[in-house]
Amino acid sequence: MPSAKLLSVRSPTTPGSWLVNDKRYFENAHMLLAELEVLVVEVNKEWPKALSEAVKEDETTKAHWRLARKRDLLSDSVKVFSAMSVEAFLNFYGVLRLGPVQFDRKLELLGPVAKLKKLFELCDGVALTDTDAIVQVLDKIAKRRNQQVHPVAVEVSVPLASEDREGDKIPDVARQAVSDMVHFFQEFGKRQPNVVHHLPEPYVADA
Repeated sequence: MPSAKLLSVRSPTTPGSWLVNDKRYFENAHMLLAELEVLVVEVNKEWPKALSEAVKEDETTKAHWRLARKRDLLSDSVKVFSAMSVEAFLNFYGVLRLGPVQFDRKLELLGPVAKLKKLFELCDGVALTDTDAIVQVLDKIAKRRNQQVHPVAVEVSVPLASEDREGDKIPDVARQAVSDMVHFFQEFGKRQPNVVHHLPEPYVADA
């Protein structure tokens, strides 16, 4: 395993310029969530029955299903951009502290949680545990991301009841994705206040 003694670790206040999209992804997640909130109201209003009730084919139109599909697309997009914001920042932080060559060689291919733990271990001599708030929220973000971008097929022998089908409660899951994203940056700022100016806005250090 790489050791801090074998690496050249830079200060978190190292000056320089970097190209990274974490702040844009952060803003995208918030913008899409706002759009989703509006669309959910429209879908609920236009849908012929309560969403918890089954509908027959002749009770809906293509317009109904287009609205529902757009709602689902927005929800998925919020989840993806929330995770991308966090992962982009982690990669930036790794390059900031280790430089691009060392980071690419040692850490770039690690999963988000392993990458976070290794960065704090190598750069600051801090051993994060699975009970740390920042690790727990990042684990939630990573698992949600994996479900979205690494889909698996599940074979079932009988039709599933609506409450048992794999799926999300919309817009609750999108709200949670944004909340987790914000929480991660809050926790990161608490642990490494020297990089607060690099964190996406809005950022509240004592939230």
